[in-house]
Amino acid sequence: YMGDWEIFSNFGNIMGDQPRNAGVVDGIKDVGRKVSEETQKEGEYIPPLLCTYAARCLTLEQGEKFPIDAYGSFTPEQQAELTKLAFIRVRQRDDPVWETIRMQVVFESFYATEMQRVRTKKITLDEDNQRQLERIAELGTNISSNQQVAALYRAIFKLMLVNGCVDITKPDRNVDREVAAALESVFPQAGLNAFNMMSSEEKKRHVRDLINIVLGIRLFNKDIKKGGAGLVDVPNMVGREVDSLYD
Repeated sequence: YMGDWEIFSNFGNIMGDQPRNAGVVDGIKDVGRKVSEETQKEGEYIPPLLCTYAARCLTLEQGEKFPIDAYGSFTPEQQAELTKLAFIRVRQRDDPVWETIRMQVVFESFYATEMQRVRTKKITLDEDNQRQLERIAELGTNISSNQQVAALYRAIFKLMLVNGCVDITKPDRNVDREVAAALESVFPQAGLNAFNMMSSEEKKRHVRDLINIVLGIRLFNKDIKKGGAGLVDVPNMVGREVDSLYD
């Protein structure tokens, strides 16, 4: 999970530029934490991120009281006043402006966290793919036996499945058959000699192309209702998610 302040720093489009003074930044963060603690004492939990956001908004609204570009940190009196005002702000109810801000903070927090998750997942997949491609390039060198051919096809087939937009934790014979048929149609055994003669980098590039081609074949078959086993129906999934928002 991304740190609250790391997420908070992405809100410049709503709140204006972030304070340049580190002391003021730390002061706003401290206020956010204190306000969150105070709300818990009152039997309500409001995340430090949202409390920090409220404090930052107040420094923009009342710049004469809380000069964010001042040298040094807030004075104890300024920090106490900001804490008091932020506490009042975050506990407001039925205020359209504050409710809109609250929703924006939730969205930004979720979006930043989700993007981090997606990036991490992609990095992991890319690293796994690179290891598999290295192995495939090695297996596809000096092919001289049926065992080598079988090992090469198994490695490529596994890579197709991992990158095939299917849940590989739930084996599906229909998916296996479709992927195998699509792979055989674009990479038949008759093409192994040419593959054998390629350099290591050319082999990797060729297999990357095969991933996209095989997936493209399966997507086309799904569209014409003649295949596409295991592929997520994205339009229907999005439609269900939208409908659930109205429930």
